[in-house]
Formats: sequence, structure tokens, C-alpha cells
Amino acid sequence: MRPPLTGHAPTENLTDQDQHDPAIVLVLCLITALVFGRTLMFDFAPWDDDVYVHRNPDVRNVTLRGMGRAFTSLTMSHWHPVTTLSHMADAALFGMHPGAHHGTSLLLHMANTVLLFALLRSTTRSSWCSAFVAAIFALHPLHVENLVWISDRKDLLSTFFGFLALHAYLRFLVQRRKRWYMLLVILFCLAFLSKSMWVTLPAMCLLLDYWPLERLRWRSTAERSAHPARNDSTMCSATLWRLIVEKATLLLVVAIFGTLTVHTLRSTGMVEYFGRLSLRQCLGNAVASYGWYLIKVIWPTKLAAQYFHPYLPGGTPWQAWHIAGSALLLLGISVLVRSLGKPYVTMGWLWFLGLLLPVSGVLQLGKHGRADRYMYVPMIGLLIMLAWGAKEAMERLGYKATVMKYVMVTTGVLVIVACGIGSYHQAGRWKDPMTFLQYQLSVVPNDPDFNTNMGFLLARQGKDELAIRYAERALAVYPEVTPAHRLLSQIHRAQGDHELAEKHAEIAEQLTEKLRKLRSAE
Repeated sequence: MRPPLTGHAPTENLTDQDQHDPAIVLVLCLITALVFGRTLMFDFAPWDDDVYVHRNPDVRNVTLRGMGRAFTSLTMSHWHPVTTLSHMADAALFGMHPGAHHGTSLLLHMANTVLLFALLRSTTRSSWCSAFVAAIFALHPLHVENLVWISDRKDLLSTFFGFLALHAYLRFLVQRRKRWYMLLVILFCLAFLSKSMWVTLPAMCLLLDYWPLERLRWRSTAERSAHPARNDSTMCSATLWRLIVEKATLLLVVAIFGTLTVHTLRSTGMVEYFGRLSLRQCLGNAVASYGWYLIKVIWPTKLAAQYFHPYLPGGTPWQAWHIAGSALLLLGISVLVRSLGKPYVTMGWLWFLGLLLPVSGVLQLGKHGRADRYMYVPMIGLLIMLAWGAKEAMERLGYKATVMKYVMVTTGVLVIVACGIGSYHQAGRWKDPMTFLQYQLSVVPNDPDFNTNMGFLLARQGKDELAIRYAERALAVYPEVTPAHRLLSQIHRAQGDHELAEKHAEIAEQLTEKLRKLRSAE
């Protein structure tokens, strides 16, 4: 481990802590494998895995032309060429065996857990707090979707490159060598090419500057009067500007790739296809979603793979008290954070608020209102607040309060165990297509996509009447589900009802043409 980047002497015994680090890393990998190891026996999920992986012709038959198309084509309205290339690499190495693809996702999640531990450990010199944050990150039920859904490789891969970029940033601060800054920019680009959510990396660097690196400190008027000649980089009031200028290249990357992302989203026509929402609806959903995420971090039950936007067909509209209650909760926590004046609390809260902002719902992203997978990195801020808050509480108890310390440590272990048990059961709901769809429909019974997918699954099993029922349920919620019309056309044609089959085929063609026109208009 490299020396601490702050100017303060570490408060822990470094030799003992360094000796613990390899064991902590080993335990983090073991508990992750223990909870998620059985995913190696899982099937592909009947939710975009066919489009992204096992029925994607470019992924199934890897060619140079297909690799080139990864940089020019869109998959499910997303542009993430590095992620597509990773799926191609899996297919080339392991074929279409789902267990191997799950194995890659598991290894990436393990790597992200270790990188997070190393990042916090090297900057704070607190092994046990860092280990707690990494353990909850590895095992929290909200992160099951990121790991078990093969199509969400984009979150795992972008986080892998993003964490490596943060490590390169720390190395640059220690050595001040251009090669580390160049590596930082390259890794940032790779993270962005895996998923555009890492647009927030410059802000993450600034937050790390504030805590734990302590490169950003504001001098009071009294300090400036007492030490007018003092001009160190950690104390002067112009530090924030200098830190922003230091990240100018990163901000340029954000501007370039951010523009490409917005253009890509518009070019797909998906926002217009589902219906553009008002600013009031978007802001209401964003505020309510923040409160929903906070609740799910504490009590992660009834988690679904997809939540339709509450103001679109298939979604559940927020009540006024949901929005008002969430707003009061966010305001109350923000006031408390400010009153406490603890750098780690401020940093953690801003990390959660800021990193979740791009996908909070302020900007309409097609049909989605929120998603468990969006909390993969933002949750870290809340965990930092909890871990270092508990550490400070234990330090204030003193040596005479040994019993209370044991209680707090035991509570931390129980929280980790509870997360592991919850994730183990949540992951089991993805083991095969029928189990997956039955669970999803028990949580979001009106979801048009899951009803349609259940219809296709039942049709393949020869249960046409049940398949028709699910397809019709999807259309009752949202009449413009193109695959549902195609499924009904296919079934009715097989049953000899050509008139009804042609009717649904014609509607499906009209909807396809509508989307084509929206894309060409952009």
C-alpha cells in the first residue's frame, strides 16, 4: 500500500493494518463467491440477454467487421462499444455457455470490490471501515441485478475502468507524472465507452480531494488575517478553481462523450416513442426516487428488474405525499449533514446525490423511472457515512466502553450477513426464465415487457392460450408493445385465424414504422 496522501499522521498501527489487508481481500473475494457462486449454473435471463448476447449475430460470430460495428451501432438504444467487445470476447472464448458469461460478471464484481477496498484503504488508512464498505458493496441486494443480469455487464465494466481511473488519479497526485494523468484519461474514456453514467468521474475526483485527501480547505477570515503570506495548495480559497483546472482534460472528455450520449439517445427516438414527459413530472419522479433509493438501501425488498416510469403506461404514479415526504427527507438529511460539519459525512452525502443525478429521473431516459442497478456506485457514499460515523462513535466511547464497541462491531457483521442472505435469495430468482418472470410479475404485475416475455416463453412451451392471455394483458396496459402484437400474430396464424393474425401483424408494422420515422426525424 502506498503512503497516505494527506498531511496527517495515520492514527492506526500501519504495520498491523498492512498485515490484515491481504486477509481482508481474501475474505471479500470468498464471501462474494459464496453468495454468488451458484450463478455459474444460471441460464440467460429472458430480458435483453438475447439481444445483447446469445442471439446477437455479431456476438455469436466474432469478426473484424462485427468488432467495427460495435463502435457504430446501437444495442437497445445504447452505445457502449467496449461492453459489446467484452461480450464478444466471452463468446469467442467460451461460446454461448451462460455459466461462463456469468463467471466473467462475477470476476468483474469481485475486482470492483477489491478496487474499492484498496481505494478507501490507501486514502484513509482505515482497513476495517474500508472493508465494511467493500463488503456491503459486494453483497447488498440492490447490486444483485448488476451481477446476475448478463446484459448489465456495462455497469460492472464501466465501474472497473472507473475505479482504475481513480487509482491512477491518486498515483498522479503522489508522483505528479504525466504518464499517470494520461492513464487516468485513457481509463476514463474506457469507462465512458462501457457506460456513459461515468460522466460523474471529475466530480468524484473533486469529492476525494475534499475527503479523505483534504486537498480542499477553506480558510476563514481570521486565518487569512493571521497568516496573510500563507499560500499552500490545501488552504488558499482559490484551491477549488485550481482543482477544477487540474481536471480540465477530464471535463473535455465529459463534454465530448456527453454530447455523443445525448445525440445517441435522441437518435433512437425512444423518448418520443413512449411520450415526452413534462419537466414537472420528471422533477417529481426524481425527488420521489431519491427517497425510494434511500429506503431500499435500508430495506431492500420487492426488488424488480424494471420499474416503468410512474407517469407512463405500466408505471405506478407517485402520490403527492410520496414526493413531499421524499423532499422533506432529503432536506432534513442535508440540514443535518451541514450541521454536523464532518467532512466524511458531507462527502458521502454529496457522492450519493451527485452520482445518482444523471439517472435520477431529472432527464427522461426512455421508459425507465428508476432501477436497482443505478445504485451500484452512488450507494458507496451512504456506506462511507455509515462506516466512518460508526468509527468516530467508537473512538468517542473510549477504552472503558468495550462492551459498546463489541455491540457495534457485532452489528456491523450482522448487517453484512443479512445482506449476504438477502442477495443469495434475490439471485436465486434469476436462475431460469420461468422463475425470473414469475417473480418479476409478482412484484410489477402490470409491466408490459415482462407480460410479453412470459407470453413468448409460454408459446415456446406450447401453451398458446396462456401466452395469449399474457400478451393481451401487456397490450391492455400499453397498446403499443410491438413484440406483443407480433406474438399474437404468430399464435393466431398458427391457430388458423388469419384475419386476427394479419390485424396484429399490421399494427406491429405500423409501430415499427413509427419508431423508424422518429429516428429519421432526429
